[in-house]
Amino acid sequence: MNLTRALSALLVLLVAACSDQPRSIPLVSGSVDTFEDGNHLNNADLPWEAIAEGAGTRAGIEVQPGGFFNISKHHLEVVGVRPEGTGGSSVAGVRSSIAEFPPAADPSRAPIPRDVTGYAGLALSLRGSPGTYIIQLGSASVKDFDNYNAYVEVSDDWAEFRLPFSSFRQEGFGAPIPWTGRDATHIAVFANLEGYFDFGIDDVRFYQN
Repeated sequence: MNLTRALSALLVLLVAACSDQPRSIPLVSGSVDTFEDGNHLNNADLPWEAIAEGAGTRAGIEVQPGGFFNISKHHLEVVGVRPEGTGGSSVAGVRSSIAEFPPAADPSRAPIPRDVTGYAGLALSLRGSPGTYIIQLGSASVKDFDNYNAYVEVSDDWAEFRLPFSSFRQEGFGAPIPWTGRDATHIAVFANLEGYFDFGIDDVRFYQN
């Protein structure tokens, strides 16, 4: 963590200690990851992780050459499988935290969410096995995994998706928590397909109006 980020985290801790509001750190740069550095870490130096939950479900990730309309040098490739008939009981895809890890002086050591209220929504580029994909935004206010999902239709060709925050909804199996954008924790992309799949993801960012 560089000095600027450390000072920012300490300031947030001091402000939070003097108020009843959940602490968070504003996301200064909307860019989450362009993958141009060729590694598995996003711009907050946090990893992209393959997610495979459910019997028979598998997923793996790899940074590969090429990307959105061949403009990018690299993109993240995700491959996996969701067994037929498992429906919502299996999850496969990729996820990355955008939270800030606090300095050692913080006794809780709990990650600090990001305030993204300065942005209008989430943008990213996708291409992959044709079908429906789930774009997920996590919130520290959600305690039962019923985070906020938006659905997009992906094809073999790269396409950019600009998703306003209003397009993200909870699935309804947990407690209803209105989206505020003040405590965002992660971004994820899941294949809503059965069988084998692969997809590419590139240029993930929060955008302004």
